[in-house]
Amino acid sequence: MKSTRFVFSLCLWLLMDSVALPQTAAPAPPAAGDSAGASTTTQPAPLPPPKSVNVIPEAQDDEIAQRLIRILDATEWFRSGEVKVQQGVVTLDGETSDAKYQAWASNLAQNTEDVVAVVNRIRITQRRLWDLSPAWNQMRDLSRQAIQGLPLFVVSLAVLLLTFVATRWADFWGRRIISRRVPNPILQQVGGRVVAIPVALIGIYLALRICGLTQLALTVAGGTGLAGLIVGIAFRDIAENFLASLLISMERPFQLGDLIEVNNMAGITVQGLVQSVTTRGTVLLTMDGNHLQIPNALIYKNVVNNLTTNPKIRLNFPLPLSQEVPLESAQEAVLEVLQRHPAVLQDPEPLVLVEELAVSGATLRVYCWIDSRQNSSLKTRSALLRLAKAALRKAHVSGPPVIAAHSSAPRALSAAPEPAMTSTAGAPGGVGRPHAQQTGAEGGLANETADIEKQAKAARNADDRVNLLSDDDRSSNRC
Repeated sequence: MKSTRFVFSLCLWLLMDSVALPQTAAPAPPAAGDSAGASTTTQPAPLPPPKSVNVIPEAQDDEIAQRLIRILDATEWFRSGEVKVQQGVVTLDGETSDAKYQAWASNLAQNTEDVVAVVNRIRITQRRLWDLSPAWNQMRDLSRQAIQGLPLFVVSLAVLLLTFVATRWADFWGRRIISRRVPNPILQQVGGRVVAIPVALIGIYLALRICGLTQLALTVAGGTGLAGLIVGIAFRDIAENFLASLLISMERPFQLGDLIEVNNMAGITVQGLVQSVTTRGTVLLTMDGNHLQIPNALIYKNVVNNLTTNPKIRLNFPLPLSQEVPLESAQEAVLEVLQRHPAVLQDPEPLVLVEELAVSGATLRVYCWIDSRQNSSLKTRSALLRLAKAALRKAHVSGPPVIAAHSSAPRALSAAPEPAMTSTAGAPGGVGRPHAQQTGAEGGLANETADIEKQAKAARNADDRVNLLSDDDRSSNRC
């Protein structure tokens, strides 16, 4: 009984549900005013109505169709173009390659007289994968533009040729005018470039303007200063070296053939004869016969000692003595050597001074002047040391004095009598033989600069740049 009731209730519920479902799912009929705006997401918006429709058209449908088809064919944008007109409604059909052509056809038909509406069925065809027609079109356009711009190109070449001639002319006259007052070749070169560069820039600017490259011409004109700044920063060391070359050539702190000494350069001291000064560096010939090239920036910034400007140079050397030697007698003996030596100048007069007194003895300091153009400082110093030692031995002051070995701490040797003083009077080099002013081992007292210059003339010229110091400077310096 209960099961029967359950089945009956289930059947009744299903029957009521099937009746109520259609009633709730059926949509309400739209209002008359809302029929146009219903289902905007599923249905396209209606086309706008024409502005005005003539009841009696002035143009016939066939005339409109023929007019439109002729226009479409004239553009050559459409393939298989077809136009149908019925009661002022234009139907366009065919194929085109771009959507803008499709829209253009619609606008054309819409603006035609007595056209009420336009139905555009023109299809846009996709370009083939290996379609090279755009490339050919671009090449055809470029060739046409090249042919049209050929006269301008010829005129621009003529302007560039005239610019080249004007630049050379300006450089020539700039150097010639400057050479009347400045004999330096590098300054003449810089002056010519200063005059020629503006002429070249103006000519290039005019040539670009004639060719129609106005933007490029403005870029060249405006970028010159920026390019100069960039180059100046990137090549700062080269620019510094070049400016140092200009300053050295103008100030001339030394001449060709001068013996100079460059101090504090990488912690060392360099000495040599000046061979040339170029835009890159100064070439020195060292006393060892080597060519040394030093950048001009280092020459200009460091201490340069010119040993040739004043030919008179002073020599000084110590003479350590034992404690038993009387200082006054030793001074007189050494001074006599200095006064008799032909290489020692008497003006300024030579001096023999007591430099230090110690328990072991005393140290004399000898000062004398020589002419560096005629005598070598190394050879003269060696000869004076040899003669001073012989003079002290010959003096016989409180026993034979002995010069102590030269070291950082002077040490006096024993003053005991030497057998050679009395037994080798006739021997070569003994006390009884007069001592020569110079010996063969010393090679004479002549300045070795002449030998170095001979080596310089025989050496290969490793730098063919323009020498900023002329040969006239060498001759004037030697007079």
